[in-house]
Amino acid sequence: AAPNRTSAFVSAIIAVIATLAASLVGLRALIGAEAVAGGAMLPLSTKASEIFANATSWWADLGAGSPAGGDPIDYVYWLAALAGGGNANAAAVMLTLLAMPLAALAAWLGLAAVTRSRAARMVGALLWGLAPALQVSLSSGRAGSVLVHVLAPLFLLALLRSVGAAIDFRTGRGNSPLPASRPGTGMVPSWTAAAAAALLLVAITAGSPAVGLALVVLIVLAAIVLRSRARTLWWVPLPALVFHLPLVIAALGNPRVLLTDPGLPLPFAPAPLWAQGLGFPTAFDPLGTPAGFGFLPAGPWALVLALLVGAPLLAFALTGLFAGGRNNSASLARSLWLGGVLMLAAGYGASLVPAAVAGNTFVAAFNGPFVSFFALALVFAAGLGISEIRDERRQGAPPATGARTAATGTLAWASALLGISVLVAGGNWIVAQLPAPAGVAAGTDLGTTSALQAVSARTLPATAADRGLGPYEDRTLVLAQNGGGAVSAALMNGAGTTADALSQPAAANRLIGNVPAPALRESDDADR
Repeated sequence: AAPNRTSAFVSAIIAVIATLAASLVGLRALIGAEAVAGGAMLPLSTKASEIFANATSWWADLGAGSPAGGDPIDYVYWLAALAGGGNANAAAVMLTLLAMPLAALAAWLGLAAVTRSRAARMVGALLWGLAPALQVSLSSGRAGSVLVHVLAPLFLLALLRSVGAAIDFRTGRGNSPLPASRPGTGMVPSWTAAAAAALLLVAITAGSPAVGLALVVLIVLAAIVLRSRARTLWWVPLPALVFHLPLVIAALGNPRVLLTDPGLPLPFAPAPLWAQGLGFPTAFDPLGTPAGFGFLPAGPWALVLALLVGAPLLAFALTGLFAGGRNNSASLARSLWLGGVLMLAAGYGASLVPAAVAGNTFVAAFNGPFVSFFALALVFAAGLGISEIRDERRQGAPPATGARTAATGTLAWASALLGISVLVAGGNWIVAQLPAPAGVAAGTDLGTTSALQAVSARTLPATAADRGLGPYEDRTLVLAQNGGGAVSAALMNGAGTTADALSQPAAANRLIGNVPAPALRESDDADR
């Protein structure tokens, strides 16, 4: 068994190194940076104690201030600061560069629940580490969405094991008697996996409260349907509900709080559902040329790219529905598809409800994490289908020669098509970060052009920061010119606004009135 374990680990190393190389090439401007900002991301406070104070505060020190608690993700920032030796911004830069390889490693580990194939796990890890949803989240500085994408495979793995739905590949090897299933497999629930799923759900909900709410609803529905087998599921949402109790209490007065995202409110245009089904969360012109591919002749190259990235995964995810039939594989594949489609529908609904405002533009919950969960369901269903094609749990005599030949041919096609998806996704990520050559028209943006940049850890000049932290606590008025020529003004306290000082309840409280059609709250006397 030792050689198999070694070769399996080698496939993980290949996936991690490949995605790390793509990340470093695409985000090379951040290497050695003091801090990172751009899109929805701001630098963090320079001290871990300041981050913890913002996380536990009941007052949002933004502008003139307002009664609103800190965001749950602030505790994640605090843990990152502790792991970085007290330097939260250095940890943020490092985690940004490592997001792709960490996501790939998480997918490689998670796919062990549905297939023994080392090649399938490696390709699945590459697809997940280079997924368009992760690229868009990284490029736009949405730290919460990146956190959700990285942790999602581990959460699904823990959830499957908590109800005993993971595949037990020890059963039926040759003519040997079937051993008893271990907890987490063979319909034997695992309380350890349920505890892990509960902790992961806490972090996922901190990254995207809207996704956390949808997952809680799905978990409760699954517990009702599975009955006694899913008794472990009833405990999974409880830690998340307790940890996010301040957010839940704030939502009693303003339900929009549960649909806000951590970070700066950042407007986006959601892609149509067909594009989201291919893995792309934000809208693009399918008849245009992708950014960075201006050397191509006129044509619907954006549509071709999207199909090359998403269609092979969709096709092989369907094999999980039709190639299964033994040992509950078909029912597991149907459950994965149903859960993925429901998450996609929930993301579409959430994107229709304004929850915050940026300037004069209403901002809804970002649909990227919902698309990530749909894509994750496809990855696991495809792994399950490949497991069935390879007949990994066959009992008794080996299959006939014709069946082995057909399976080998199918797997060869799967490797080729999914390999093309990996290459196109990685190539699009790298090319999108290159400056457009002179004289070449800008192409349609698939959301992968990075807005991140290396910045100083201070968000205000040293003189302004010293006065803000002095005995008089002077405020600083910051004027900035937007791309359209408009001038925006922001009142900053202390050393400047940081990511951990932002507040989701404060962002949601800027809207009043009807939930689907709100109005902008007028400034009070303190803000004028």
